[in-house]
Amino acid sequence: MSQHVSHSTRGPFNVLNQRPLIGNRFGQYFEAAPERFQQLRDLDVAVGIMNINRGGMILPVYCTRATWLVMVALGTGRLEMVGSQSQQRQGHNYQKAVRGSVSVGDVFVIPAGHPITVMATGESNLRMVGFGINGYNSRLNFLAGQESIWRNVKRQAKELSFNMPAREVEEILQNQNESYFVAAPDQHQQQQYVLSSILEFLF
Repeated sequence: MSQHVSHSTRGPFNVLNQRPLIGNRFGQYFEAAPERFQQLRDLDVAVGIMNINRGGMILPVYCTRATWLVMVALGTGRLEMVGSQSQQRQGHNYQKAVRGSVSVGDVFVIPAGHPITVMATGESNLRMVGFGINGYNSRLNFLAGQESIWRNVKRQAKELSFNMPAREVEEILQNQNESYFVAAPDQHQQQQYVLSSILEFLF
């Protein structure tokens, strides 16, 4: 999903005055995209602010074009992302997952096309601010939940892609009733967190 051109703004602007690009009771994501703001279009940069409410998480998602530089502005969290390096296992190459905890002041990079999920783990909301390089016409693609890109794939194609019954594929990728943001797993479940199973399944 992406923002469409509605008007160009040249002066200062407040990202939080925009309507959330995505959001529900578990979190919100605001984005100022180059399609709407002339200053950002000249640089091909997007600006985003994500707020994940206490106890929430964003479902696995990747950007089609933008590489994001992100800083934690409030709270603490855990992230899991598909890494750039692969590992050999049983004769096949698998993408390694990058996992870590983040807190105020931490900076991390999300390369384009790399699925990531983040959960708020502290006693407050988790707020992150980022700049998306190559932000023009970049889209968010979710791998799980009601807005998963797999919902538009025919059952026969799912079976061919994953070599298993389509029903099992859908149980893994579409077992969330929410879109975008959901309640995070209980603390004792976080080490076996949903993204691990999705990443191993897909990559």
